[in-house]
Amino acid sequence: MVLLLLPLLLQQDPIPGLIEQLGSDSIEERELAAGWLADLTGVAERRLEETTRSSDPERAARARELVEPFPPTRSRGMTEEGDIVAINRKLETMKIDLAFEDTKLDDILAFIRDFSGLNIAVDTRIPNPPDPNALVTLKVKDLTLGKVLARLLAPLGLIYTITEEDVLLLTTPGIARVRRRR
Repeated sequence: MVLLLLPLLLQQDPIPGLIEQLGSDSIEERELAAGWLADLTGVAERRLEETTRSSDPERAARARELVEPFPPTRSRGMTEEGDIVAINRKLETMKIDLAFEDTKLDDILAFIRDFSGLNIAVDTRIPNPPDPNALVTLKVKDLTLGKVLARLLAPLGLIYTITEEDVLLLTTPGIARVRRRR
């Protein structure tokens, strides 16, 4: 199946071809294209957003799955005011100012963890996890915690999702999408 998409991936700009494959008659081709686009979401986001308004319902629906925030997974018996709701509220309302220059990624995450009280972890299933000692520069003022995390994670090809165990899991879009389907 990868061989079917190989010509698209070798193009200088494979995104239009991959978006086209979201409407394929083959479920396998659609899934494969969605997986590639999930990993390229940072680059493809603008084009995927446009595709959400496509006249092809399958293509539009698949593009929406990739650009919409991943909904949290609910634990059995969790109330509307449960922990996941509280975590989302914190991500959407808690504002933070940061001025880190050439600081270890782990140190920035530790600061955000301590400031917010959130349980933040890097997904162990990431094939090439970010180097915790990589030096990062991040300067933000008066941004919500969710936007700060998105800005920190996007260059690393990562996003965050909330697990059933109330962990803010840093992972790839492709892994999060597979996890969400369970």
